Amino acid sequence: MQQDRISVDPKICNGKPVIQGTRIMVKNILGMFAGGYSIERILTSYPELKKEDVLAALEYATQVIDEDKVILLELDRVVRIQHSTTRPLNLFQQGEEVVA
Repeated sequence: MQQDRISVDPKICNGKPVIQGTRIMVKNILGMFAGGYSIERILTSYPELKKEDVLAALEYATQVIDEDKVILLELDRVVRIQHSTTRPLNLFQQGEEVVA
């Protein structure tokens, strides 16, 4: 289902996964769910989306989390960041991007 609805293109949103034909990133939809939004409320916020688009974003995220390679790459990135910075690293600090 999600293969038709999720797109990854380096020219759109820096290659972040988006809903096909939009610039709405999968991470935005996931953030809304994490913030307590229902599917209906997400669809109200993004009227161009269909319920299937939101479900495809969730399915995509589930598949990415299940991929061992993705998790290992992310862990490797965190380790490299920790070794390359001279100040304590707070990965959860809002509004500040950590650059490796």
